[in-house]
Amino acid sequence: MKRSILLITFFFITIGIQAQNITAKLVSKSNNTPIPYATIKTGELSGVISNEEGYFSLNSEDIQHKNVTISCLGYQNKTLSIKDIKALNYVISLEEAINQLSEVYISNKKPHVDSIIAKVTMNLSENYDSSLNKYTIFYRATDYANFKSLDFEIEKASHVKSKNLEKANTSLDSLSKHIISSNIIDFSDFKGELFNLDKDSSKLVVNKATKLIDYKKDFSIEAVQEKAQT
Repeated sequence: MKRSILLITFFFITIGIQAQNITAKLVSKSNNTPIPYATIKTGELSGVISNEEGYFSLNSEDIQHKNVTISCLGYQNKTLSIKDIKALNYVISLEEAINQLSEVYISNKKPHVDSIIAKVTMNLSENYDSSLNKYTIFYRATDYANFKSLDFEIEKASHVKSKNLEKANTSLDSLSKHIISSNIIDFSDFKGELFNLDKDSSKLVVNKATKLIDYKKDFSIEAVQEKAQT
C-alpha cells in the first residue's frame, strides 16, 4: 500500500513538471519548412535554440509575464508572449528578411595605395560634406619586421682590449640571431578629429591612442639601437 502511494505521488509530480514546459515549432512563412538553430531569447542573458526540426521548449512559468524574441539569420525578428504562442497553436512562422547591401568594388588585382587615394578623391564630394571642417578619423597600423640579414660588428674601438672586443661581438652576433628568429609584430591605432582650419592648414586632435607590443620581442629600430649600444 505504501509503495502504491509513492508511485502515484511520483506520477503526479512528473505530470506537474512536464505541464510547466511548452513546445513550439518555427517554420518559414514562404514554404512552411522548419527553421533550425534560431535564437529564442527569454531574457537579457537567457534563452534557447531551436533544434534541426525547428522545435524548441520553454518553461512557461519563467516567461509567464514576459515576451520572447525570436531571431534567425535571413528572417525578420518576432516578439511574442506565451498567450500569442498558444493562439498560434504552437506553430510560429517567420517572414524572410531581404538585406540589400551597398555597392562594393571588387577587383582581381592587388590594390595600390595610389589607386585607393585616387578613388577616394574622385568621390569626395559624394561621400563628404564639403561645408564641414571637422572629420572623425580612425587609423590602425600593423607593423612587421622581417630581417633577412642583420649583422653587428665592432671593427675597432679605442681603449678597448681585443679580448673584450671579441666578447662584445659575440654578444652582438647572438642578439642579431635572436632578432632574426623572432616573429616581430606590433599594432598601433588612434581615434581623433581632424579640423580643416583653412585652405593650407589643419589640426589633428587625438582622443585615444593605443600601441600593442610584446616587450619581450621589442625589436623596433629604436629598441635594436638601444640594445646594441648597451
